[in-house]
Amino acid sequence: MDTQLTYNDIERIFFILSDVLHRRASGDPGPAPTIDQWLPVRAGKNHRLWGQVSGHPGGLAGDVMTSPLFYLDPATGLARTKSRWYRLGTPFRADDTLPDDILIFGPDSWEATVEGTVARLNLMPDLLLEAAKVVGDETQIKRAMDIKHYWQAAK
Repeated sequence: MDTQLTYNDIERIFFILSDVLHRRASGDPGPAPTIDQWLPVRAGKNHRLWGQVSGHPGGLAGDVMTSPLFYLDPATGLARTKSRWYRLGTPFRADDTLPDDILIFGPDSWEATVEGTVARLNLMPDLLLEAAKVVGDETQIKRAMDIKHYWQAAK
C-alpha cells in the first residue's frame, strides 16, 4: 500500500478492513468463489492470490491472479481481496517453504510464502493509520485507531 493515498483510497480501505473484522467475527463471508491450487504472489507492492477459481460472479474460471489481498487466513479457509472474498480450497504447495524453483509470474511478480504474506497483511491497520495521519483528517485518524485496536484484539 502506498503511503500517499487519497481520501477516497483511505475510505475504500476502511470499508475493506471493516468488512474483514465483521466477517471474520461471524466466520461467514457470504457468497464467495473458491480458489484451489492457490498460492500467494508478491506483485509489486501488493500480495495477490494465484490459483484456479470456480464460482466467480464475473464468470472467471481457471487460472487467475486476484486483485490485491487485504486478508488471508488458511486456518479458516478465507481470503479478502480488494474486490471480494474467496474461499480457500487446496493450496498449491503442501508446506510453506519456497522451493529453489519458485514460480515467477513476470518481471515484478513471484511466489511468496503464506506466512510472510499473512505477516505483511497484518500491517494493514498500521499502514491505514499512517495514511490517515498524512491526510490529516481527525475523523479518519480516530477510525483508523479503532480498526487497529479491533484488528489486534481479533488476532
